[in-house]
Amino acid sequence: MAISKKEQNILKHKYYNVAIEGKKVVCPFCGYDAFDVREIQMNTPSNALFKLQYLDQVCTGLICGKCGHIEHFFNDAEKLGDPVEIKR
Repeated sequence: MAISKKEQNILKHKYYNVAIEGKKVVCPFCGYDAFDVREIQMNTPSNALFKLQYLDQVCTGLICGKCGHIEHFFNDAEKLGDPVEIKR
């Protein structure tokens, strides 16, 4: 049985329950509560044109472990405990 791209992606990353400013985050699309936490560079076209992307801000990206919805936050995410098992 072949593994889909989505399943391969899920197996590669660790997912956490997270909080922003003390409030637990839940996906607004599907209601799931486990996220892959990443830093995301917020590139602007003008800085990219002149190869100055390093001047752009970095935000926290939360990627839902169930539906893949992405939320951006300029505040840091607090991981609540150890990685969680993804429920299918």
